[in-house]
Amino acid sequence: METCIIIPARYNSKRLFGKPLINIDGEPLLLKTYNKVLKFFNKKNIYITTDSEKIEKRFKKITKNIILTK
Repeated sequence: METCIIIPARYNSKRLFGKPLINIDGEPLLLKTYNKVLKFFNKKNIYITTDSEKIEKRFKKITKNIILTK
């Protein structure tokens, strides 16, 4: 049995707009999260779901497992 990891990345959040792309120590928060998960799970089983084409374009180089949501 395999595990699928889904990382939600809502760019249009009301409380903190653009949160997934906010830099922390020089890296976007979403990239930090992705790299932490990558330590424990296979890349093919990690998915990013987002409501933003901006995030999709930026992370397309890192992973093809991006799901654009409404």
